[in-house]
Amino acid sequence: MSAQERVNRLLSQKATEIAAVETKYSELLKNEFMTRSLEIKKHPNFWLKVLKNHHTLPRLFTQHDWELLEYLEDLSVDEFAGRNSSVTYKLTLEFKSNPYFSNPNLWVAVSDEPPHTYTASGVLVQRDFCVQKLDQEDKQSFFRLFEASEDSGSFWNQGGFVFEVIYGIKLDLWEDPYKYLEPSEEANSVLFS
Repeated sequence: MSAQERVNRLLSQKATEIAAVETKYSELLKNEFMTRSLEIKKHPNFWLKVLKNHHTLPRLFTQHDWELLEYLEDLSVDEFAGRNSSVTYKLTLEFKSNPYFSNPNLWVAVSDEPPHTYTASGVLVQRDFCVQKLDQEDKQSFFRLFEASEDSGSFWNQGGFVFEVIYGIKLDLWEDPYKYLEPSEEANSVLFS
């Protein structure tokens, strides 16, 4: 057996063992995230405060988005193993009853495999409202991300950008949101640097 064959075998073994460890801790974390979610719901406007105090995310929201985010009750990021070691990340926002839309949960899921295809829940709007009303002259609403079709807006039409946003939320916000309960001096720095 050549040295390269041994290297390839070890790399394959390494990948298998890493996947097993990631699966184990993913399951353990799932329970803790559920418990944490129950604790967070006891704090009014927790996720709104966290989003406002994040160092980069506020740039993604229009002024009208913030009005809707006042109804945000919970935020979660789930990951699902796919074929060929790919992973799909699903961002879910849970809302209290509000005058904007009737579905209480909005979600978007994106794969980590280029071209980062994604699917979304769609937004069931209330009477006399449409997601485009949340747009500003120079900025599309963050909530366009949850519209069912990828051609709903050029800003969110790039699956790679959607992946960057959701993966960034997963790593930086979802895993430890408490660090953003208070405003930081780092506000508005480069997106997920």
